[in-house]
Amino acid sequence: MAFEYAPTPKPENGKPDRTRVTVRRQSQHVRPTPVSDEQRAGGLGTFEGQVAGHGGIEALPGGVLRKPTNQVERGLFAAMRTGGLSELASVTPKSYGEDAPQLIGSSQEGRESSIFIENLTHNMLRPKILDVKIGHRAASRRELLKHGGLDPWGAWWKKMRLTLADLATTSGWLGYGVVGGTGVMGTRIEKGIRSGQHLEGFSGRWDVYKALEHRLEEIRSAVRKSCMAPLGASVLIAVDEGDSDPASTVRVKLIDLAHTFGPELLGEEARDKYQRRFEEGVSNLINAVGKIGRRKKSGRLQAWAAPDSVHSE
Repeated sequence: MAFEYAPTPKPENGKPDRTRVTVRRQSQHVRPTPVSDEQRAGGLGTFEGQVAGHGGIEALPGGVLRKPTNQVERGLFAAMRTGGLSELASVTPKSYGEDAPQLIGSSQEGRESSIFIENLTHNMLRPKILDVKIGHRAASRRELLKHGGLDPWGAWWKKMRLTLADLATTSGWLGYGVVGGTGVMGTRIEKGIRSGQHLEGFSGRWDVYKALEHRLEEIRSAVRKSCMAPLGASVLIAVDEGDSDPASTVRVKLIDLAHTFGPELLGEEARDKYQRRFEEGVSNLINAVGKIGRRKKSGRLQAWAAPDSVHSE
């Protein structure tokens, strides 16, 4: 299935947007009632769960998030709403068309450059999230120029910035790296270096990791069956720590699909390369959360150890 792609508008200063996005630490004194979307959209401003690479996300009433994006991601979600890309649709957030009842009364400004997706933390009492970027390496400069909607300077800068982050963090050798989440502070590189610690500290319950392992396996299988290659996509993990059974509230979705393409644009060889890199990263992440869960179940609270790497031939 082919899509119409339009380049992302060039910033006024001619350079790529390098806006930093911060995540506020959740208070330890949380009342046992959910924070309403109206409070997020009004009193709290932008979505508190926004993480690196997903700046400008706004929480709307009714469990909907408004996310600025490009025409690639808009096209993908539009196709999924009409029954296409069923494999990806099963592991990505539900999306809403601009005429959906949930959007009645919301601002019209910027709709043509946004998507509207479900808020994974909607109705959670004490939500905790973790954003994990998947993939061994960033796209090449050539592919960023051809498919990323960037000018030569923008493509070079993004390639260098992401390559440095990959080399300095677990992304380069394990194929995944934590880039944000509840209580995850520091620069992108600092977050990535501490990926193991962030995974280990995400929950104190082994059954949460078991549920997470199962959800990640579903994502790996769905991408394998699809015709698409996610470049720089993330898995967003959410759990309700205020629930009596947190494991039953675990939600994991594939997000950030702004650079996800099929063979009609990348070609079979490049598509297979990026699918393989994505699968290696997810497989290593599955191994990591599985080991953490087993250690927590046995009561061995030892320091995090790197999982066995998965490499394709």
